Amino acid sequence: MSINITGIAINKNYKNKEDLENDLNLKLTPNGEEIFESALGEALNEELIFVYAAKNGTLIHCGHNFSSNFAGIDEAKSLSFAISEVSMYFDCKIYNGTSLIKQIHEEDGGGDSMDEIFKEMEDMTGESFWDIEPDANVSCYKINKTTNITPNRKWWMFWK
Repeated sequence: MSINITGIAINKNYKNKEDLENDLNLKLTPNGEEIFESALGEALNEELIFVYAAKNGTLIHCGHNFSSNFAGIDEAKSLSFAISEVSMYFDCKIYNGTSLIKQIHEEDGGGDSMDEIFKEMEDMTGESFWDIEPDANVSCYKINKTTNITPNRKWWMFWK
């Protein structure tokens, strides 16, 4: 089976929806729960995010548009990722706060970057992607309005 996922990992657990909204700079409406395996297939929907509470952090599956425009979170370590075994495209941006500190990118390669991205996700959340039970509960939220995908950025820092 080929993997085709996009999302965000944060080294922070969220106690409530409001804290998540503040950090992502979004307005969210609860949209029930899914199981992890189903959420992976639905995560390409740009109107929904799926939030998994990992051991030491949070794993969010979301559409590629949101994850590719993600620019970090103040006072947290985070990363955005896109993994497609189908097209052999692997991309990951790692942030300390809102500063980009590392980027992993591979196209049409042997897939070595995929393992590195999964390791970075594990370091971020304290849990291996491969150890998450397929029937683990995942909270689903509908994105109401994107107010600012790149929070706390000066207009002249758009390339960072």
